[in-house]
Amino acid sequence: MQVYEDHVAETKPYEMLGYSNTGELLQFLPQKFLRDYVKKKERLGVRSRGFLPDTQKDQNYIKQLYRTVKKQSQPQVKYIPVEQFPYKSEITIYANNKVSIINFSEKGMMGVIIENETIYGMMRMIFELAWNDR
Repeated sequence: MQVYEDHVAETKPYEMLGYSNTGELLQFLPQKFLRDYVKKKERLGVRSRGFLPDTQKDQNYIKQLYRTVKKQSQPQVKYIPVEQFPYKSEITIYANNKVSIINFSEKGMMGVIIENETIYGMMRMIFELAWNDR
């Protein structure tokens, strides 16, 4: 939960980019925490784009958690066939120099935050290449 708190600890609006298996995320984080997280993103003015596996759980995640936020705070999502996105993990590129990586494993959830402009820039470039290719 500390990694997610860091996503919304910024003081200025930014664009959050990510690859996430939100269906798996729902098994680890309480609904109230996730609703508060989405509200904090909206208050901060965080815009989001991301890739999610094309599952009913992942589609419902977006519909349920973002249903009360303004249109400009709704994430832009591209769904990937589940066979191409079998990972139980998440990579988030955020703020202006951070990347978080989270493993949603039954053996124990683990996350790390990398604060480095070069790695942030490289991850953002890879995201944009994938986004523009879809």
